[in-house]
Amino acid sequence: RGTPTLVGDRLYTEGGNGDVTCLDAATGKTLWYKSLVDDFGGKRPGWGYSESPLVDGDLVFVTPGASSGTLVALNKESGSTVWSSTAVTQGAHYASPVLATIQGRKQVVQFGRESMFGVAEDGGASLWSYKNAANGTANCSTAIVDGNYVLASSAYGTGGGLAEISVGDGGQQSKEIWFEKKLANHHGGLVKVGDHVYGFGTGGLICIHFLT
Repeated sequence: RGTPTLVGDRLYTEGGNGDVTCLDAATGKTLWYKSLVDDFGGKRPGWGYSESPLVDGDLVFVTPGASSGTLVALNKESGSTVWSSTAVTQGAHYASPVLATIQGRKQVVQFGRESMFGVAEDGGASLWSYKNAANGTANCSTAIVDGNYVLASSAYGTGGGLAEISVGDGGQQSKEIWFEKKLANHHGGLVKVGDHVYGFGTGGLICIHFLT
């Protein structure tokens, strides 16, 4: 389901049952292994875990979707837990996390069962969430982030919306800029080129102006 992530001489993979493995890229030897279910208490979503592991610096980010934390950060060399997102505990769905700097804060943005959300890369603190583009069946589309704007989309009659992330009330918060039911992206994701986003909507291929 999820694409393997190659960083230097190591390959990071995640299977549908939540098997996260770090392999030696040259030999295929297992260097470390974690189970999102057994090691973190994650609950496998109905069609299986589907994300690609996200690697940045010394950390690997994966999404158990556990009551103790939706996201975890692991040491990329050993697999040991660095942090879990204890303030964000919704179930895992099918999107891959992305790294972004929004309003000066480096963060991991992920689409869980209930919302698109951002957590701090340096500890997993909850920063913001945006719920209107989520459905309870399958949120598959990875976030599109540009500057302080985040685009989320899902199918099953829902649609897509753009949220602006601002600073206020001692933290970050989201405000919806627009919502379009036709931007109901199911599988395959979205891509932003220039001012426009392309992907599948309710009627097939669709092009949306990102800001409007």
